[in-house]
Amino acid sequence: MAKFRLFYVITAKIRRGKAADAVQWWHERGKQMNEAAPGVKSVAAYITQFALGPSDYQIEIWMEIENYAAFDRVDQAMVAHPEQWIPLAESEELLEWGHGRIVGDWPQSGFFGGQ
Repeated sequence: MAKFRLFYVITAKIRRGKAADAVQWWHERGKQMNEAAPGVKSVAAYITQFALGPSDYQIEIWMEIENYAAFDRVDQAMVAHPEQWIPLAESEELLEWGHGRIVGDWPQSGFFGGQ
């Protein structure tokens, strides 16, 4: 039986006129900050296409997390080491952050046998 995977998905919009800066921030600062967060196993960013996303936010950042306790560990890390989270403050002038959601990937729940 395949292992259950858990993702925290955050949405964002690029602020007007800030696309190039936002892309640069993600590649130089944002992705690494998220990858270094406690309990995060992987990070990927996607652009919704043809307005098929779940909202009017055009970016989704998918972080695979170990378990729900990762949220507590991130909160503790933000208090203990605020300097590691400076890229998050920098992003406010580039991105408008939207909602987040938790998504589970359970292979046995698929219509086609998890393939």
